[in-house]
Amino acid sequence: MQVISAPASADANAPPLEIRVNKGVWHEWSRADVNADADGGKDAEEVVVIERTDPADGEKALFFWNLNGVILEAQRGVKPGFVPGWLGGIWVMLSLFSIFDALDNIPVFLGVRDKVVRRGFVGKGSMWDGFVKGLEGLWSKGVLRVAATVVWMVGEGAVRRRFTPEREYAAWVDRKGECL
Repeated sequence: MQVISAPASADANAPPLEIRVNKGVWHEWSRADVNADADGGKDAEEVVVIERTDPADGEKALFFWNLNGVILEAQRGVKPGFVPGWLGGIWVMLSLFSIFDALDNIPVFLGVRDKVVRRGFVGKGSMWDGFVKGLEGLWSKGVLRVAATVVWMVGEGAVRRRFTPEREYAAWVDRKGECL
């Protein structure tokens, strides 16, 4: 289970707001309190989010170590030697999708479900809503699986030794059998 904590209000003494999301459950990630200020800009209040898993399985840390590692390498221009410069962005995307595939982060690529519900074609929670959600989930998982396969074929894994502390990497290999 993923638990996301954030301050419930600007009051430092207020208990944090906790949102629990079971593993594999479709959910969104965005700010709920974005307000326009007097200048028409976005509310600049800082939000601190603490994300953890309960029970702790270590996969959230693996996710962020590897996600940040891929992004930081891309910012430094590091990529496999066989990837031409103009394909660097595609390599980063494939690498991130590989991490998403292995560590339970499934982006919505099509957004069909929200559109058909919003336009009233199907009722939220109806059988047809579940059917559209299922198709969209299959599409997303298929895209991630293809990306993960391409990354694996060129000798990388989702969880990479160079981004992951040795003990956690060894535990990952023991659990999943990944050895790249």
